[in-house]
Amino acid sequence: METYIYKNITELKTPVGYFYVSDGKENIPFSIRKNTFDVPYHIYNDDNHIIGELNTETNYDLVLDVNILKTDCYYHVAFSNGMFYFGGSDEHTESIVATVDKWSIGIGSYNPNDDEELEQAIFYTGKEKGCIQYPPTFDETKFVRYIVSSASESTGGFEFKLLDYSYPEIVFKVAWIENNKYDKETYEDALDFWLT
Repeated sequence: METYIYKNITELKTPVGYFYVSDGKENIPFSIRKNTFDVPYHIYNDDNHIIGELNTETNYDLVLDVNILKTDCYYHVAFSNGMFYFGGSDEHTESIVATVDKWSIGIGSYNPNDDEELEQAIFYTGKEKGCIQYPPTFDETKFVRYIVSSASESTGGFEFKLLDYSYPEIVFKVAWIENNKYDKETYEDALDFWLT
């Protein structure tokens, strides 16, 4: 059984702001549990030797119960402070990160339609164009669960729209860590590692 740290909250506070989910009119309740991918992030020197490691106690799953969401609404998972930018991606996931007042903050998202988007991009590009290009719009009738995309850099976070109720929850990863020994890029890289 899942162990939740917080249930049905509308803000997850950090030292420099808070995570929230909104439908544009009001905040949507979510729950928080520990991220199961909670391993040390190793720091290497130029000779590929480990010279340090980072850990954080604040590495979480932000869990949304799909039963409280509507299929005709766009939702925004965001942070209240800072300018977020692309952190990294891996295997259907993407992270965005920011550093505010010596704290690095990140949000990670899983895209259940990543393979379908790639298939549509390959079809759109055709063989003669060479480099794969994404179409201006996707055929969303082939998508499942939910549609997700990075929000603008000015607002940060991710935007998503529920498509069906086939899975009981939507999970975003959130984490933060204090910058106290290394440069901010090292901490942001650690967040990307944990969130994707």
